[in-house]
Amino acid sequence: MTRPVRVDLALIGFGNVARRFVALLDEQQERLIRDYDLHCRIVGIGTRRHGSHYDRLGLDPSSLSGPLPPFDPSINAFMVIEQLGQSDSDLRVVIETTTLDVKNGQPAIDHVRAAIETGCHVVTANKGPVAFAYATLRDEAAAAGVHFLFKAR
Repeated sequence: MTRPVRVDLALIGFGNVARRFVALLDEQQERLIRDYDLHCRIVGIGTRRHGSHYDRLGLDPSSLSGPLPPFDPSINAFMVIEQLGQSDSDLRVVIETTTLDVKNGQPAIDHVRAAIETGCHVVTANKGPVAFAYATLRDEAAAAGVHFLFKAR
């Protein structure tokens, strides 16, 4: 039997979309291991309002279902992305769900770019990076050997 592939995840933004993602991940964890050999761990959360947190051993999803635990206001989302990039996990993925300026797609574009630059795959629920910088981000991701994925409704 092969060992599960370890996937370290950093959530950049922690509103309704990210909170629902955490709940779904927790609900599907056994299935992901059984059917796909994926062991997903949330190791970082970056927020603008509540500060950020990174734990290389992973955060307990149940601790993220209510009010957030105290986060360090001196750590920002870019620091979380940088730490994720240094992880020795099999896959490193940034889930980007921040609020953004609809006139320029920021700070989501910068978060996506930082993830790509640190060798992390990135999934965004924001339309800003796609609307304002798709071709550039797609090319940067391809050059870095990572995926730039997006989906929003």
